Amino acid sequence: MVSEKFRLLIVDDESIIRECLMVFFEDEGYEVVAAEDGSSALQVIAAERPRVGIIDMSLPDMQGNELVCKAFEINPEMKFIIHTGLLDYSLPEELLHIGLTDDCVFYKPVSDMGSLEKAVRCLIEDQ
Repeated sequence: MVSEKFRLLIVDDESIIRECLMVFFEDEGYEVVAAEDGSSALQVIAAERPRVGIIDMSLPDMQGNELVCKAFEINPEMKFIIHTGLLDYSLPEELLHIGLTDDCVFYKPVSDMGSLEKAVRCLIEDQ
């Protein structure tokens, strides 16, 4: 459990996944904000300044890679976790360039939520 409240953004167009992640991270002590698409997420990022975003790659209005790049332009201090159902997903060059690594990629369904929380915590501690 985190000792200080950190704002975490969850972006997923599937409400059940978004809500499950929200409940899990709220129970772990995070302040959670959420969005169901890229446009809404960018508004939240500008207004709320979350420390970390858990980003789905398949969104209705833009791909997750594009969202991460735009989010990084708005808030270069923000860190990202990729949360995808695309089993053949690999990080594109532009995301590697802004600091994402394979340790930042989680495939749905995540069987060990503790490992996802640990990755978020590591990103926060690196800031």
